[in-house]
Amino acid sequence: MDIWYTDPARTETTTLLNQPLPWRVDLAPHAVSFVQITARRTKNGSEGQPVRALVDGVEVCSGTNVGGYMKSTCSELVPPL
Repeated sequence: MDIWYTDPARTETTTLLNQPLPWRVDLAPHAVSFVQITARRTKNGSEGQPVRALVDGVEVCSGTNVGGYMKSTCSELVPPL
């Protein structure tokens, strides 16, 4: 699985290729204003591949690819705490 995500501490998107599943990242605590994650299947298949983003343990977005789509993505503006 190829994975792209935004880290508020960096100015560019992080790209990870051929990651084993399940995959997870924990980011340093700081004010998060926007979260985004995209996962792309690297092999053919019809099963859905869910992605989700949590902020302080609370799910703020989720998505699943369906049918022939190779990508799952979710993004959300997160209000300040």
